[in-house]
Amino acid sequence: RGQVALDRNGNYLLWTSEPGRIAKFDRVGRLIAVFGRAGSGPGEFSANFGPLLPLPDGRLAVFEPGAISIFGADLKFESRLRQPVRVMGNPIALS
Repeated sequence: RGQVALDRNGNYLLWTSEPGRIAKFDRVGRLIAVFGRAGSGPGEFSANFGPLLPLPDGRLAVFEPGAISIFGADLKFESRLRQPVRVMGNPIALS
């Protein structure tokens, strides 16, 4: 909780107080979208604390225990990575 990310267009992304939900706000604080939900399926999260990392291509990486979920620029779920991956050139072992 408390983590805020800034995307390439100056929009803010942050966890909401509702379990598994992420909100996107524009530069002046107007709500653009809310997405995600509590659970363990595609586009679902078990907790509201993983880092949010806007990617240069407009997608969003959401880090959670043992996985990284990727959302498209349209905020629709794309994939969940459960294998070792590289982030910013550094290998990360996911357990």
